[in-house]
This record gives sequence, structure tokens and C-alpha cells, in this order.
Amino acid sequence: MRRVSHSARLAALTLAAAAASGCAVLGRPVGPDYVAPTIEAPSGWLSHAPLGIAPSGWDVLGDPLLQDLVLQAGAGNRSLAAATADVERARALRRAASGELWPSANAGAAQSDIRNSENGLIPFGALPGGATEANVTDLELAAIWNLDLSGALARGVEAARARTQALEAARTALGLGVAAEVAETYVALRSAETQLTLAERAVEIRARTLLLAEQRFAAGDASRFDVERALAARQRAEARVPALRTQIVRLRLALGPLTGQSPQALARRLAATPDRLQARTLHVEATPMQVLARRPDVLQAERSFAAAVANIGVAEGRLYPSLTLVGAIGAEARAVDDLFAAESRTSVFGPSLRLPILGRGRLRALVDGEEAAAEAAQARFDHAVMAALADADAAMSAASEAGRRLELMDQAVDATARAQQLALLRYESGEDSLSPLLEADRELIDVEFERAEARAVLLTANVRLIRAIGGPPSEVDDDVLRGRTLKE
Repeated sequence: MRRVSHSARLAALTLAAAAASGCAVLGRPVGPDYVAPTIEAPSGWLSHAPLGIAPSGWDVLGDPLLQDLVLQAGAGNRSLAAATADVERARALRRAASGELWPSANAGAAQSDIRNSENGLIPFGALPGGATEANVTDLELAAIWNLDLSGALARGVEAARARTQALEAARTALGLGVAAEVAETYVALRSAETQLTLAERAVEIRARTLLLAEQRFAAGDASRFDVERALAARQRAEARVPALRTQIVRLRLALGPLTGQSPQALARRLAATPDRLQARTLHVEATPMQVLARRPDVLQAERSFAAAVANIGVAEGRLYPSLTLVGAIGAEARAVDDLFAAESRTSVFGPSLRLPILGRGRLRALVDGEEAAAEAAQARFDHAVMAALADADAAMSAASEAGRRLELMDQAVDATARAQQLALLRYESGEDSLSPLLEADRELIDVEFERAEARAVLLTANVRLIRAIGGPPSEVDDDVLRGRTLKE
């Protein structure tokens, strides 16, 4: 193979391609530059929550076992594992896209046994020095470089980087969602256990009332009707117990898949560990802008918008010329000993210029499609911002009102317990019939169940509040949104 020099031709083609592409290789890449959207955030929240404990993490709920379950979920949840793998794949694709900006080289070696026909169009055996059989050895080092004249490859790297960041934010959002689901399931479990304890206590209260009714009936101070009413009340109380036990087993087993642990082993651990949850009012000190900066779903939407804008440049790059440089050096010889002789050397070097002529309407349509995709991504980002602000404000209001409700229910339980004791004393002394005592027992049981429900509502509201403000500060990037302008 002859060594061919194309330096002059290469220089001319390079200048021509650069000129045709608007000298993009010397200026900015094609397509629009990404401009971070401006957020108009309110200066404060509608909810005026009372002062309380600022949520610093899942430990604010006060239960060490819950903290451990959240950590176990972060390490063992299979949905999170899949999301982590997606992030790693995106990072690999981003590195691959960056590699497109640089030359690539390959080395090759081949040995061929060749036999040519003696009766073919070219009589190799009759030619001077010709042979019908030969053994040929080739060595080659080849390189190729796609010069990014339009900057489309650079836009591709930009898009890949933004997509990776969007997936990272999505993984963070999923992790926060899994942690919140673990916490809510744990709260529901402890609430069901509390209700079971209250149901068993209700059975004891009803059984004690039944015993009193039977004693007074035996003494002739009460009717058989009082005994039957007391018996029915106890049986209704007993009927609550099986459903609560079933619910407890289901919730204990549900935490296994969420945390990536054996459901049965975790259920036994939960059964042996007491409830240490602390229901208390939380107070959020973060401003709306700070909450937006911490919300991973907002960051995901913003990074997806950035990727969509970069994709416009990738599509526009197809409208411009592409220039590829190809070079190779090597050696070819029939005898291995001759491979490194000067006469065995081969080389090739040359540019390849491509310019789209026909089909530009189709390429222009692809650009229009990417522009529409960018508009859609911006709309989704705007929606994510508004939804995040509404979510956080509503969560603060819910947590605040749940705290007030629990305070009132604590007072109601104390008052109802005093009334029930008075009803019991009056029945034992014969001042009242059984009806006031049965009614007082029912009211006490009901108000204790309502307090247990109010406690669970407050704990659940606190979990949702932590999620709504973007999670515990230790789990999110608390600096600023990537290049985003925040405006009050």
C-alpha cells in the first residue's frame, strides 16, 4: 500500500467545513445555551405552625428501631438497588459520550494463507514474481477522530451529564419515599399494637362490669336485663381483638420487603421491641426557597429540563457538516522476517467530509421535536415547583392541626376517666342503675381509641412533613439548586 499525503487537501476541507458550519468549532456549540429557570417563591408559608422541635432527621420521631429500619431500607430495598444501578449505567453512558470527543485507536494483526486461481481472470502464476499461493502477515495501528465542528457531540455530553444528575435526584427522591413508607408503616404498626392493648383493656373493663352486674343480680339488687347487657358489651369488646391481631401480623410482615430483610425474622424482632415513638409537634424553620432547594423531585425536573435543552443542540448538529480524520500505519509481508523492513511499511491518512443535502426537512423536524420536548420539560418543572410548595405548606398545616388535636384528646381522656370512676362508685353504692356505668365505660373506651388514633395521625403527619420539606438535612443537598435562580 502506498503512503499518501493529504495535508493540503485536509486543510482545505477543514476550513470549508468550519465555514459551512458557521465556525462552530471556534465558537459556541449549536443549539440554545441552557438558562436556569427563575422560581418565584413566596416569602413565607400560609400555615402558622406553633413553635416546636425542628425536624433534623428520622431520629426526631424518637424510636431507635425506626431509625435502624430506615437505614436497612436504604441498603436493602430492591427498588432502590435498581435505581442505583440505573444511575451507574447513566454515569457510564456519560463517560462514553465524553469519549466521543477524542480520537480512538485500534491495533490489529492478521495472518492469511492465500491461494489464487491459476485459471482465473488474472493468471497469477504466469506473472513475473507471481505465485498462486502465499502466506501474508499484516500489522496495523489505526486511529479515527470525529472533529466536533458543530459542537453536537459537546451538547451530547451536556445532555448525558444532565440526565445522570436527573437520575441521581430521582434515586434520592425514591430513597426518601421508601424511608417515608417505612416510617408510615411502622407508625401504623405501633398504632395497631396500641389499639390492641386498649381493646384488651376494654375487655377487662367490660368483664369487671359484668361481674358487678352478676353480683348485684345474685344479691337481688339488679335485674337479669342488666346482666345480659353487660355480657353483650363484653362480647362486643372481645370481637375487636382478632381483627387487630391480624392487622399487626400483616404490618410486621410488610416491613420485611421494604427494608430488604426476612419478613419472618423482622416480625419476631418487632414483636420483642416496645414502642418508643414520640408524638410531638414539629416546627419547620426552612423558607419556601430552602425547601425547593432540598426537594429532590424539583431537582430532577430541573435537570431533565436541562437535558432536553441540550438535546436540541444534538439534533441541530445533524444539519451541519461532519469531518472525520482517519489514519493508519502498518506493515505487510509474506515473510515474518520482512515485516519490519522499510519496504513492508504501509500507511493511509485522509479526511472524510459529510454534508447532509437531501432529507434536511426530516432533520429539521427532529429539531422541532426536541424543542417541543424542552417546552414540555419546562412545564413539568414549573408544575413540580408549584406542587412542592403546596405539598410542604399542606404538610405543615396537617402536622400543626394534628398536634392540637392530640392535646385536646389528652384532656378529654383525663376528664372521661374521672367521669367513669364516678359512675363506677355510684353503681357500686346503689345510687345509679347499670346504664350510666355502661355508658361511662363506652365513652372511656371510645375516647382512648380516639386518642390512640390522634397520636397515629400526628406521627404520620410528622413523617409526611419530613418528606415534604425534602427529607432530613443529612440526606439531601442543602446548598442550592444547580445553577437555578431563586426569587421571592
